[in-house]
Amino acid sequence: SPCFIAFPSESKLIEKILDAFRELERTASESAFESCISAHDILGQLALISRSKSPIGIHVQEMHDFLTNRMTIAQPILQFWDNQIESSMYQKLPTVNILLLLKLLFSSPFGGSVLRLSCMSIPYLSALLPPNSIEGKRMAKEYKSHNAYFVFIRALVLGERMKKHRVGKVIHHTPVWDTVFRQIVGEKERSVSHYFKGVIRDCGSNESLCILPRSVLPHPPIYVVGDSHVLSLAWQTLCINDNKSDKQTLRTATPFPATGVKAYHLRSTTKFFTHYNFHALLRRLPSH
Repeated sequence: SPCFIAFPSESKLIEKILDAFRELERTASESAFESCISAHDILGQLALISRSKSPIGIHVQEMHDFLTNRMTIAQPILQFWDNQIESSMYQKLPTVNILLLLKLLFSSPFGGSVLRLSCMSIPYLSALLPPNSIEGKRMAKEYKSHNAYFVFIRALVLGERMKKHRVGKVIHHTPVWDTVFRQIVGEKERSVSHYFKGVIRDCGSNESLCILPRSVLPHPPIYVVGDSHVLSLAWQTLCINDNKSDKQTLRTATPFPATGVKAYHLRSTTKFFTHYNFHALLRRLPSH
């Protein structure tokens, strides 16, 4: 579930981050199609890069050139995947922190620019951390859980396991990239940056419940609450048949992870913290 960190109310850094999110939202709203690149295109570019014996830094630059010729990339302050950035304002992140931040962004139920940013990082991280690289092997050995999430999210975003002949013919997993960047953006997209500003403003109040805003998605959300396994269904479009009216309703499966919760934790007699956390998350869900 989203974690709210209390920044100083007049933090220049958080203001810059939220301004960059607002710019990301503006860019998406002004273009009918955010990108003409498909997940299949990115997989093709990664295949080309993998055949090259150039240094990793060159691979990342080649991917950057490939993307920037076709779409708008987030401002540098949001490029958490670039661990070469360092200034007096912010420090570069260790690789393990980058993977953790990817997990938090992708599993956040907000959608919109938060989901867009997490997906945007995948081509870069795939070029930066190939499994056979020194850093890729180190992550797999020393941080198995974080690395496994990266591999899992990468497969969900790019549809690496999806066979092309199944698309459009049977029920199949749609690459999250194609859902995020190839959908027409509606005019009613809600500002995630505006919501976060409200959270920061109210974080000193013990009475603030922090109800989730309506997710920024192609279709109305249907929240999937549970442990990390909810990510396998995340951001997929569900077609629900109404037997009475013979109509179909489209909903977007929206993850809302309740960390560590197991089915037996939900018994009324359970006093473990995951039981209370689960019910706290349910109270934060929008009523409509």
